[in-house]
Amino acid sequence: MENPESEMSEQTLTSITDDGFGNESERVRMCDEQQKEEWKHEDSSRNSTCPSADREGGISSIIPTSEKAAAQKGERLERQKKNCSFFPTLEQPGRLNDTGEKPFQCSECEKWFSTRTWLKNHIRIHTGEKPFQCSECEKWFRTKAELKRHERTHTGEKPFQCSECEKWLSTKAELKRHERTHTGEKPFQCSECDKSFTSKSHLKQHGRTHTREKPFQCSECEKWFSTKAKLKLHERTHTGEKPFQCSECDKCFRRKVNLETHHMTHTGEKPFQCSECEKWFSTKGNVKIHERTHTGEKPFQCSECDKSFTYKSNLKQHGRTHTREKPFQCSECEKWFSTSTVLNNHKRIHTGEKPFQCSECEKWFRTKGKVKLHERTHTGEKPFQCSDCEKWFSTKAELKLHQRTHTGEKPFQYSECETWLRTKSELKNHKRIHTGEKPFQCSECEKWFRTKGDIKLHERTHTGKKPFQCSECDKWFGTKVNLECHKTTHTGEKPYVFLM
Repeated sequence: MENPESEMSEQTLTSITDDGFGNESERVRMCDEQQKEEWKHEDSSRNSTCPSADREGGISSIIPTSEKAAAQKGERLERQKKNCSFFPTLEQPGRLNDTGEKPFQCSECEKWFSTRTWLKNHIRIHTGEKPFQCSECEKWFRTKAELKRHERTHTGEKPFQCSECEKWLSTKAELKRHERTHTGEKPFQCSECDKSFTSKSHLKQHGRTHTREKPFQCSECEKWFSTKAKLKLHERTHTGEKPFQCSECDKCFRRKVNLETHHMTHTGEKPFQCSECEKWFSTKGNVKIHERTHTGEKPFQCSECDKSFTYKSNLKQHGRTHTREKPFQCSECEKWFSTSTVLNNHKRIHTGEKPFQCSECEKWFRTKGKVKLHERTHTGEKPFQCSDCEKWFSTKAELKLHQRTHTGEKPFQYSECETWLRTKSELKNHKRIHTGEKPFQCSECEKWFRTKGDIKLHERTHTGKKPFQCSECDKWFGTKVNLECHKTTHTGEKPYVFLM
């Protein structure tokens, strides 16, 4: 394959070098000779026996000391240009970059560069040309330097060491960015909100939070992302790729940070402490999130209904209640779910897995949430209070259901008979009246029932269990309804009126 770089350099420099000389060094040599001759005629002192004048080798060998200093500031080039105007290369201001000048301009975007090489590398952004190929993975790069940096991902080479913590980095730029974690320096400031960042790329990414720009699109679902890294992470939800594996338990993760956090479950390390309750956490992010339970802060607000959330993930999940989006599918029953967590919990219905155990009665549960709710039956904790009747409940769901007794709200309608129900489970149970379905069977007498509650009540006829006790006379009852009826014998209340 012909090297595109050599081809480009020939095209780019044709107008500069097509002057009858073989190469630039030949032109410079000729110019030196001509300059030497002219200076000799101009000033007889050039023929003096001064050692600096006796040495051969071009302009630099015959310039007096004072002029050598001037030459360092670019005056040497000006002399050459005046006396060698017929040498086109010397007219190019490419040798002035030590003065901070940027004489080379891109014809596409009008950006200026200090060297011709940098301009040439930049032009490839516009042309899309990538002439340098990695011998390992055959990936192409714009510059030799980019290729060299990339090759270190294969070799694992990290030649740059931090003097503070002795950590090794693969590039100078990475080292410089890393050193800012020690110095606290954040030289890149956002012009919108004055927030500062350790690197230009982080500032650029942050800037998109103001502009809402999302230039990176997923080829699978056409979703847009603000950074390449976010797109790459997202693509793993389609491919199922989990490239980061735990060396302890072989569990795999989509993100490196998740692996590092997971490692702490093996080491037990929790280096971050809450300043309020002195609880320890494995990550800084977890501490920050936890602190919101003290401050009550809910920084993530839904644009649809103005509801606020403590966590970004909760806002994202909530957003799907508006869009009805359910991107996660169960491979067993093909049911769709709004979050990967809900999907994973659902999968345990198929596998029968119950990884969470109650510390009191050693009962096992499918989810962390369920074991937490169950533990309240031991502690008697009821953290949720009704604002109408001040009754307390052990779960938010119970409180929400109870509040409908005050509001009369029945949001679930059965399409066959247009009956409205308070809960999803009530709707499900009601449907069975129409279908005749009775999915719950008694293990003693093999009788079938419509609901879990019905079978539970029935089973007490076999066990003789009476869990409801009267506080007045200590009498026990098999159902709550029977207990409530019995209580009227103490109160004298007659809730049921017989009509003639």
